[in-house]
Amino acid sequence: MKAPNELAQVKGKIRKYLEIKLRASHLEFAFDHAPWNEDEKCRQEYRICDREEFLDDLANALNREEEDGSTPLTRLLDECMEWLVEQGCLSVDEINENTRTRKESPDA
Repeated sequence: MKAPNELAQVKGKIRKYLEIKLRASHLEFAFDHAPWNEDEKCRQEYRICDREEFLDDLANALNREEEDGSTPLTRLLDECMEWLVEQGCLSVDEINENTRTRKESPDA
């Protein structure tokens, strides 16, 4: 297993972003087999008729803002990050009074 500092590097450079790629075919499968996309006889009710338009629409839906500025995507990331903390992941340290820097101090 790689050391923690090696995991944060990509080809010798510090990682500056997280890129998430989803295959269009996987998204289509998820759409086709979603529980809300079947009638009482378990038949599919909707189908994607224009893949490119669907991907644009889905990207817009993921980025639609609520009144508080959050989006479905930011709420998903918040949920995942909270789960990491709850699981005690090694990439996150809890800040306590002994480790709080002056810049992080609520009184600063």
